[in-house]
Amino acid sequence: MNTLSTVELIGSKISLIPFNESHITETYVSWLNDKEMSTIILSAETTTNLLECKEYATAMIQSSENHFFAMIAHDTGEHIGNFRLGPHDRHNSRIQLGMMIGNKEYWGKGIGTEVVKLGLEFAFRKLKVHKVYLDVREDNRGAIKIYEKNGFFHEGILREHVFKNERYYDLVLMSAINPY
Repeated sequence: MNTLSTVELIGSKISLIPFNESHITETYVSWLNDKEMSTIILSAETTTNLLECKEYATAMIQSSENHFFAMIAHDTGEHIGNFRLGPHDRHNSRIQLGMMIGNKEYWGKGIGTEVVKLGLEFAFRKLKVHKVYLDVREDNRGAIKIYEKNGFFHEGILREHVFKNERYYDLVLMSAINPY
């Protein structure tokens, strides 16, 4: 079981709270089934169902290697997306970052930048990891900009690494090193 399951990360626009089963709703499933969303999220398909979401969420909640959060908007109190740090590679002191802002009304409003900032601070100060890393599809310019604003640098590109929408895409590898 995730020993940090009670951790809450509070920002000015958003709070990251431990993800739980109450966050698995038809709205959440609709984010994953949205054509635009499934295009930019590497693991998303357009045929996800409630049971698959529950299975994934249960695995994340029970994992000792992942920290899985729901994004809660301060202005409405609603669940608008998810944030994950994990798996946590303790031997090499690194952790992977992933996020999804499912409610498109919050795109372009600084939410992603704040979420990544909160996540990095948690990873570096609380988990004391040396490195946070991620991969992002080449055409997800909004996400790349968010990561760059938060101090991520480009490590490399995996050429034609992801097949989606009947074509291959490059995968951009990015990371941030603990400054503390």
